[in-house]
Amino acid sequence: DPAEGWKNGRDYLKPCLNSHKPVDLVVMMLGSNDLKNVFHASAEEIAAGAEELVTIIQEFTELKQGYRARILLISPPLIGDAIAMSPFSYAFDSSAIKRSKEFAVEYGRVAEKHGCIFLNAAEVISPSRTDSLHLDPDAHRKLAEAVCRVILKYGEDLPGNPEK
Repeated sequence: DPAEGWKNGRDYLKPCLNSHKPVDLVVMMLGSNDLKNVFHASAEEIAAGAEELVTIIQEFTELKQGYRARILLISPPLIGDAIAMSPFSYAFDSSAIKRSKEFAVEYGRVAEKHGCIFLNAAEVISPSRTDSLHLDPDAHRKLAEAVCRVILKYGEDLPGNPEK
């Protein structure tokens, strides 16, 4: 966000990965805020930004720990139909709804290209009715349960698994 440059996680990604090594799995769900009007970003462009982070994670973990961490790439949930009437209407318009519906396809392409595990959050959760953007407690629980199921499913295949 040009107005709030401190929100750029790219600058902290490598130090974070390095300080937490060995890293076997990175769970990443980013993109909803990139739908803000100020960015004029398509779902494809937003997914390309996620792809850049995927590449950094894969290359850096391989360099620093001798193997690539697996990545669970999660395409964000949809933007709710009432976004134009929400407290965030100043930042998002109805085009964000349409673009958010394209996330799963674009993030799926990135996941396939880079060998990531993929989860479409929109199949599991919806944004809160309060603001059409954030998650309410029930959605957090459902997403956590879905992520847990995926991790349990792929856990044996994680690079640092001592049983491999």
